[in-house]
Amino acid sequence: MAELDEVEQLRRWKAEATTLFDGMQDLGRALGIPLGVLITGPKAVEAAGALRARAEAAESALAAVRALADLWDQKADENERHREYTDHKGDRRTLKRLARHQRMFAHALRAVLPAPTSPERSEP
Repeated sequence: MAELDEVEQLRRWKAEATTLFDGMQDLGRALGIPLGVLITGPKAVEAAGALRARAEAAESALAAVRALADLWDQKADENERHREYTDHKGDRRTLKRLARHQRMFAHALRAVLPAPTSPERSEP
């Protein structure tokens, strides 16, 4: 009877270990670590650090593009305000057209950006 319990326990352990190993392989793949290299060693730490640096650089670039879109909206607002105080009809039309193009540019920038995210990070 004890042998049957031990065999059943080994089967359960194998099922758990197989799931764990599959998950470890997925993690290694996500980190770009080749099969056979430990995902807990220096190469894994290096790969994770490189991925984090790329993600932070991408977030920084996205923030810069969002700021640029905001700047174009601000410029459009300024031109619309200046338009109200311009006496010459041609100048008003030019400022209106300029403001419209600035808003279109800001909208185009925002259209290609992914939605802002709040990444949940667990700091060591």
